[in-house]
Amino acid sequence: MYCLPLFSWHRAVPFYKVNYGKDEDPLAPKEMSVETFYISKYEVTVGLWYEVMGYIPEKITYAEWSKEPDCPIMGITWLEAVKFCNRLSAKEGYKGCYDFGELDKYGRFAGTTLKPDAEGYRLPTDVEW
Repeated sequence: MYCLPLFSWHRAVPFYKVNYGKDEDPLAPKEMSVETFYISKYEVTVGLWYEVMGYIPEKITYAEWSKEPDCPIMGITWLEAVKFCNRLSAKEGYKGCYDFGELDKYGRFAGTTLKPDAEGYRLPTDVEW
């Protein structure tokens, strides 16, 4: 794991236009900052995925090499990725970072939220990435 220290910068164009105050210009330069966080040096491998999740996604079977344990995992959904984060957290003694809402009528989670104070594994935010 790499520790990335707190950093700040000025952005000229917004990443997205959400929740701006009524008097705030969304195109005006704005100072952005990211708190210190840890991130893995490598992508999650097929081997680690199998160790944590107990299966290899069928979607990666299109290339034989992609099933090798040292290859990065591919063909997973965002929901599968956050479930992986929670399971890896539990496996290493941390509380999961994601809460899943109730299932909707189609069997999908109605909402997934990130716990801001959790210390387990999570996906990097768009700004951290």
